[in-house]
Amino acid sequence: MFFLLDFKRQSMKIAFKFKSYFKKPQNIILVVMLVVLGYLTLFPMFSMIKDTLTVHVSEARRLKLSVGAFTFDHWVKVLFDKNSLQLFYRPFINSLVTSLAACLVSLVFGGTFAWFITRTNLRWKKLLSSLFIFPYIMPSWTLALAWINIFKNSLTGWPTAHSLSHLSQDSTMPRSHTS
Repeated sequence: MFFLLDFKRQSMKIAFKFKSYFKKPQNIILVVMLVVLGYLTLFPMFSMIKDTLTVHVSEARRLKLSVGAFTFDHWVKVLFDKNSLQLFYRPFINSLVTSLAACLVSLVFGGTFAWFITRTNLRWKKLLSSLFIFPYIMPSWTLALAWINIFKNSLTGWPTAHSLSHLSQDSTMPRSHTS
């Protein structure tokens, strides 16, 4: 009998904490945003994982399995095939090396700059700290447009108007070669 009274008392405490937590609007917003974030990230991720573990129409004949059947063939092909080194491992290692190098460079430059700003009396301390905050203020699409404008030339392989001019011509008509 004592166990039932203790259980009821504990459930009342939990219900009270639950109600008091949701009286604050920021907690309601937090929970709603977590549910939305979970739905927008976890659902597609599990869907992609499910797709990698099922047989699709285009490969049912090759695998000799019915469509929708369970298979590890995709994972085996990516991780243990003869082309896995070129198709998976080398790009994966390149991505890791690049990201670790970027983190190291950022830590060295950012840490050094932060140390100089906080521990020394630089001449233009306020200006420099404002300039280093500027990338956080700019929207990412503005930065993307800046990178596009920097690298938009024929040397980087970016298509120019001249290199795309053949696409606008009618392919059925013979081309006149006038120089």
